[in-house]
Amino acid sequence: MRHAGHRRRTRQALSTDFASRRRRASRTSHDLVMLTHAAVVALQLSVDSVFQLRRALFSRS
Repeated sequence: MRHAGHRRRTRQALSTDFASRRRRASRTSHDLVMLTHAAVVALQLSVDSVFQLRRALFSRS
């Protein structure tokens, strides 16, 4: 009787631990998505600025 209750308690603790771990993993994946999005935006901005610089140089010469 006591053993069954203990097993149920451990299973509940394992499920809550898994849920918290999954929440943490989703948070890290969301951070990764935001980081990659920021990197892509910065890359696009730098590429645009390089093209504008090249265009200005070509128009000057």
